[in-house]
Amino acid sequence: MIHAIQQLGKELLSENDKDEIELLTQEPNAGGNYPAMLMIELQSDSGKWKFVGVSAEETKYGKESALYLYRRRGANGANYSPTTLITELEKTWKTRVLAWFPYAESVKAYLPETAISLFRSIQSALDTETEAILQACKRHQETAKHAFGISLKLNGRYLGEYDEFRRAFTRLVNEKDFEVYAENKHCSVCGAYGVNVIGNLGVFKFYTLDKPGFVSGKFQFAKAWRNYPVCLTCKSQIEEGKAYLLKYLSFNFYGISYLIVPKWLFPSEESGYILKRIAGWKHKQSLADEQLKKRLTRDEQEILDILAEESNQVQFDLLFLKVEQAGAVERVLLHLEDIQTIRLKQLFDAKAEVESLFSLTGNQSYHFGRIRTFFSKSDADKKNYDLDKYFLTVVNHIFTGKKIDPAFLYPHFMREIRSRLYDEERPVYFTIRDAIYNLHFFEQIGILPREEAICMIEDAYTDVIRKYGSQLDQPVKEGLFLLGGLTQILLDIQKERRNAAPFEKQLKGLRMNRSDVQGLLNRVIDKLRAYEEYGPRIEELVAAISRRLLDVNGSWKLSVDEMNFYIATGMALKNEINSVRFRKEAVQA
Repeated sequence: MIHAIQQLGKELLSENDKDEIELLTQEPNAGGNYPAMLMIELQSDSGKWKFVGVSAEETKYGKESALYLYRRRGANGANYSPTTLITELEKTWKTRVLAWFPYAESVKAYLPETAISLFRSIQSALDTETEAILQACKRHQETAKHAFGISLKLNGRYLGEYDEFRRAFTRLVNEKDFEVYAENKHCSVCGAYGVNVIGNLGVFKFYTLDKPGFVSGKFQFAKAWRNYPVCLTCKSQIEEGKAYLLKYLSFNFYGISYLIVPKWLFPSEESGYILKRIAGWKHKQSLADEQLKKRLTRDEQEILDILAEESNQVQFDLLFLKVEQAGAVERVLLHLEDIQTIRLKQLFDAKAEVESLFSLTGNQSYHFGRIRTFFSKSDADKKNYDLDKYFLTVVNHIFTGKKIDPAFLYPHFMREIRSRLYDEERPVYFTIRDAIYNLHFFEQIGILPREEAICMIEDAYTDVIRKYGSQLDQPVKEGLFLLGGLTQILLDIQKERRNAAPFEKQLKGLRMNRSDVQGLLNRVIDKLRAYEEYGPRIEELVAAISRRLLDVNGSWKLSVDEMNFYIATGMALKNEINSVRFRKEAVQA
């Protein structure tokens, strides 16, 4: 994956023609909050510098912004150059601008003496004229309605035009990387020999050397470059690649962040075309129904449908990350490698198949949120998601095509269904339907094993069962499905006549065991007779259920969750079962 990001960065740098300093710098006004810069102007006179005034200018952008040598270092202390953004003027001046010069002394061993002499002379001038500089800055602030950045201008030239400042800036930015460093070695990314390499690549925070077990060379930190030697050229390319990913290929996956990393089998002119298309497309997304219908997630900027149409010469890695401690820590939750465009197309074809079967349109389209419903929290009262691991397990199977055991799914389906049994805001019906949609999606993409049906019984209800329950591969499962529909018919009768459904207690919160289920049919029949609803249509449905539940070739080796899920499915699809009864009566009439 790192190699793919490096190749991405290399492609981008080749197109944009960036030099090393441009790679390392940031734009002061990237967020649009600092449209102007205060330039502290100094002039030299016989080797000494003197303050001549403060000017304001529109903040440069693009390639020209590198002239400021701006790059934020942290919440406190100096940046990597005297350029910074003003929060509180006096505090910023002291802790960000003046503090840079002592900070630069920390790398003086790697700089020429002329650079150190220049910095000390400038620092002396700034210390001497601090009060005048602050007063001049305040006058600019008082007449403006926006925030400022602040930098130095020396003899009319920017910091980026001085080799001394450029060298100090570069060394300070890479200072941490140089903690683990070796010369004349082999880069593990680009394969170059005889190059200087670093061993503490900090582009991604999930790679760390802060634990002894991560350090090779007999746990000697100085030899940790052997773990993953990277040349500085590759480091710059990886940084550029990551910046692109964060800007254009970073998405939200139901509370989990993920990156899409493109990988070309044969890099060509097509790679640049795809990158431009991605960059242009992401900012054109909308929440229109037609757009949502095309997506697998509810992230309005998702572009998986676009990638699915691309050439099979490009593959993708999906990197799911958890960022903690304000970005200081990154944890890889799931890394899916070499996802082909044909697999993405299969997912969208399966999505369309489910939507067609269940007549889902617009905002009711099928998406991964219906899966997340069952893999978010083990208890609705929990503050944070605690089922991310299981959710990503399902995602892994979806994108890779690995088979998933249905026995893994049913407990999660039933936990959510049971929690919604008496939820008035969102009736359990919708949750059951989501579970049904998911099973059909999983079947369409080939991750649910399909076993040959055992002695399937042919009658009026066979077509409905096959249409909505391809996992009902045994007569006993079919019988439970139909029993669920019959039970819901009874509950609807009770609600209509009594405005209540006391028979719900017989379902034991959908935690019925085999004995409970086997007795359920007789209890439903007794109640229907009590309501004088046990006519020919009900009688034929009961017969269909009995044939399946009593089938000698059937199997009752089902878990409690599985049995109750089939019953719940029948309850949710009661109207489909009813349609057979009423249709049959119409034909007979």
